[in-house]
Amino acid sequence: MDKMIYFTGHYNRQIKLLPEVSDFGFIINKTETVYQTFNSCNFSFILRGDGWYVSKGQKIRVTAPAILIQWPGEANNYGPDDTWDEYFIMYKAGYYDLLTNSGIFNINKPVLKLNSFQKCSKLLYEIEHLLKAKNTIFPADRLDLLCWRCINESFLYIPTDKTSSKEKFINKIAENIKADPLGHFDFNLIASSNGMALPTFRRYWLKYIGVAPNRFIGDLKLSLACDLLINSDLLVSEIARELKFQDPLYFSRFFKKKSGFTPREYRETYKFI
Repeated sequence: MDKMIYFTGHYNRQIKLLPEVSDFGFIINKTETVYQTFNSCNFSFILRGDGWYVSKGQKIRVTAPAILIQWPGEANNYGPDDTWDEYFIMYKAGYYDLLTNSGIFNINKPVLKLNSFQKCSKLLYEIEHLLKAKNTIFPADRLDLLCWRCINESFLYIPTDKTSSKEKFINKIAENIKADPLGHFDFNLIASSNGMALPTFRRYWLKYIGVAPNRFIGDLKLSLACDLLINSDLLVSEIARELKFQDPLYFSRFFKKKSGFTPREYRETYKFI
């Protein structure tokens, strides 16, 4: 399970128009069940997997892509059947009136279908990379803007046609890669075996996933590397081998380019947070 939480509420903001994000995080391949009463306003984006959510004694099925909404003071009981991928945005309880009076949310519907999957997932990945980058000044205002855009997209999007066969095909490949990011994926073979030229496959992939295939895999490997740096005592060279990098120096350059940190800097910064 790959897990990361960023505590962002204490950073100064220059713009006061938007609600300030207190926490942002993600849990990839989440297996645990939540039994908790939050003192915050939470939006959980389930991008992969199925599960359930109990609200006021009623058990609701959750099928990705979906969004779960949790209000302060409400008992929450939810989790995946097996595993799911979850990104979450949290606001302090003081924003409850602003959020519930915005006209966007129905407080009686804690589970909603996430129709704007491509737009929201692209924004969530952008937020993740923004927070992983090594910035001199923490980009709190941009974080608030991107999170607010993501929440609004999930409610304001109006679906048009049914999911196309090409979109289903691309999403299926993406799910297979998420399940085994260290596996070997020959995109030329995948494309040709499904009647596509490689440039056509890449065009559809970019349309539905939002980033190029190799970057998608690289981002997954980066998440695995971050998890091992924080949650294990493996040497950097051992982590490189674990992630199938033949050259530890190449792994270090890869990690630096992706995150803005060297592996050692990342471990020293986040291991004991």
